[in-house]
Amino acid sequence: MRAIVRASLGALLVLLVLSQTKCLSSQEWQQFRAAYPYHIQTIALSDQDADGARTMIISEPPPTVTLDEIQAIDPALSQATTRSHRLGVDGWVKDVVIDLPPLAPGRLNAIVNRLQVRLFGTSYKAYVVGIPAQATRPQLQKLNLRVTSGDLKTWVFGHTQKTPIGSIVAGFLFAAFFFFLVFAFIKRNDTSALSWPSWAASHSCSILRGSSVWRSSQCWPQ
Repeated sequence: MRAIVRASLGALLVLLVLSQTKCLSSQEWQQFRAAYPYHIQTIALSDQDADGARTMIISEPPPTVTLDEIQAIDPALSQATTRSHRLGVDGWVKDVVIDLPPLAPGRLNAIVNRLQVRLFGTSYKAYVVGIPAQATRPQLQKLNLRVTSGDLKTWVFGHTQKTPIGSIVAGFLFAAFFFFLVFAFIKRNDTSALSWPSWAASHSCSILRGSSVWRSSQCWPQ
């Protein structure tokens, strides 16, 4: 009878420890997703607790990797479960949450490397992110941008120095003087070109008046 009672108490104690571990891992997963609310594909590890246990999160594993394959990598991953994180209006992503027992640093590194190879094909430059202690959402930046014409000018032409007002006035006066000279030159040429036919016509009409071939339609009174 005493053996049955002891076995029952031991089972209850194990269930209590497991439930506390599950609650802790759930809380750490919520903290992780509060810090990374959007798409992220990585491996995260929490700090050790008083017993040396940790929580590992494999966020958004590739669809070609199953939960059974992750559990088969090492016996320490046998407690792997999945959790869904809502994303957007009706979307969701799935993460793998694992309650790790106390592990030596060498074995933990070996497990992480084998996971990286299975998930991403290589452990080259692989890294592990931490789980923040507080579940705080990041502050979103203002996305309603306003672009002015001055901003567009700066992006296209860069920062340009302002031209002094004296240079602008001097350029305007020089252009006006240049156009005045061109106009005067053209006017002078037009006047000389028109004066010769007028002089010739007046002299021809005066000559023709004294001749027998003069017609009123060919010359106008001067």
